[in-house]
Amino acid sequence: MALILRRLTKYSGGYATAALRRATSTAAQTPDTRDPQAITVSRQAFTRFAVDATGSSSLIPCTHDLTTLLTSNHVRISPAGLQELSHAFARINTVSAPVGPAMEGWRTQALERFQGDLNDMTRVARVLGRTARNRSLAHALLKVAGEEGHRDALHYYAVLLGARVIRQEGGQTLGSQWIEQLARGGHAMSALALADAGMHRGTPSGVRLAVDWARRAGGMSEAPPVVFRVAEILRRAGEHNEAAAWYERAGRMGVAEAHFALGGMWRDGLLVADKGAERAFGCFERAAMGGVAEAQFNAGVCYMAGTGVPSPSARLAAEYWAMAAAQRFPAAALNLGMLCAAGARGFDRDVRRARAMLDLAVDSAGGQGRVAELARDALRALDGQEPGGVRGAWRRVADGVRRMAGWRQS
Repeated sequence: MALILRRLTKYSGGYATAALRRATSTAAQTPDTRDPQAITVSRQAFTRFAVDATGSSSLIPCTHDLTTLLTSNHVRISPAGLQELSHAFARINTVSAPVGPAMEGWRTQALERFQGDLNDMTRVARVLGRTARNRSLAHALLKVAGEEGHRDALHYYAVLLGARVIRQEGGQTLGSQWIEQLARGGHAMSALALADAGMHRGTPSGVRLAVDWARRAGGMSEAPPVVFRVAEILRRAGEHNEAAAWYERAGRMGVAEAHFALGGMWRDGLLVADKGAERAFGCFERAAMGGVAEAQFNAGVCYMAGTGVPSPSARLAAEYWAMAAAQRFPAAALNLGMLCAAGARGFDRDVRRARAMLDLAVDSAGGQGRVAELARDALRALDGQEPGGVRGAWRRVADGVRRMAGWRQS
């Protein structure tokens, strides 16, 4: 059993993408320590905003996040004021023809309702945009705040134009121009957007452009999400030592995902130093304590295989896998279920818990994919329906996960 699961989670996988989303989700709430150069943009005429397929509603669905924001006394608009603004927007956006002149009056109304506070308008728009039925209103508020000079709002609106989420004639070109203007004016998120665009080209010149903009972004802001994204781009560009330094910096700022990513670099041999396995485990452990399910899973793997730790420990592996399984990480539930089913030195069998964990593995994997298939094999083995019994199923699980992970026995 010591050969199971040297690695499963890879940077290119969905969990790494989710980690990046988590680490960057608070970027708008983290003030820059430096004041980017102010920019001025011309107001664009209003066009009709796309309405979600569920239909336009003047009654805003009050999500928990929106209710919390509006009742916290931290924004300059009341729930009733936002509801009235929504009513007016819905009437104009779905009925008025032409939209433009009527919406200019709505722009004035929005600024009055928010008492001219563009930061509050942007915060409310960002929360509104998380719900499909509120997105057209959110986009309109971002347009108003951005064109009035709020850099973050203009960045978000430009990204939506560039991605054709908001459709208007010449929108992609305009969005790209605004992003570059913001980046050259010292806006870190826009600089990172240009870096991402460079990486997306997939050419040597694109990678060089990405590295240049990532480094510039790092000099524009001390916000932890920015520091983390700089590290991510540099790693993707192959600048491993520089990326490691940025990950370490983000980790010191409290970004748990940075420890996880750095641990992966040590584990995968992208960094060269003595005791690389021990360094990898130390990073995974710090990220695990920060609540990163992927890191909890990897720390369990290290303990089970005896990699980077003083000695193997099924008991400690089970503890880490239990943490990750509690966050519905499928492979952790699978491993823990198999460990409970087969038992190990220092860890007694627990068939009831094994069944619960294997059921969780199937459920958290959505019933699809290799993890769900392996968990079902193990459940059948517990019922005596599989040749070779539980230990045979264990070997198939170990082999299956190694193949998924691209693991090779050394």
